[in-house]
Amino acid sequence: MKNFDNGYLQIILTRKGGAVSMSWQGKSDDSNPSVSLNPYLEQLVNELKGDELFIEYNTLKYMNSSTVMPIMQFMKNLEAGGIKTMITYDSGSDWQRATFSALQALSCIMNNITVKAI
Repeated sequence: MKNFDNGYLQIILTRKGGAVSMSWQGKSDDSNPSVSLNPYLEQLVNELKGDELFIEYNTLKYMNSSTVMPIMQFMKNLEAGGIKTMITYDSGSDWQRATFSALQALSCIMNNITVKAI
């Protein structure tokens, strides 16, 4: 598993046993982030089979609305792959609360994905 870095957005992966932590850091403000994020995230789903995933958006400084679609697709792919996933975000950040409350609603119809404010 490789980390992701496009100069502005970094996704740092750490494996401990059967659990993988994924920390999103920096900013995602590309006009079309799907071009770089979708292939990376799709590959990760294949590599995460049998693992538990913890995604931390708490340290993400900014994300534009264009980034929501690749994240939603990633959630759907994780769900389809049966990968137990816990997603956390910063409840003290107005933009994170607005963005991730929508993703939290989506997770309610999923069996393997949980979205939680911290």
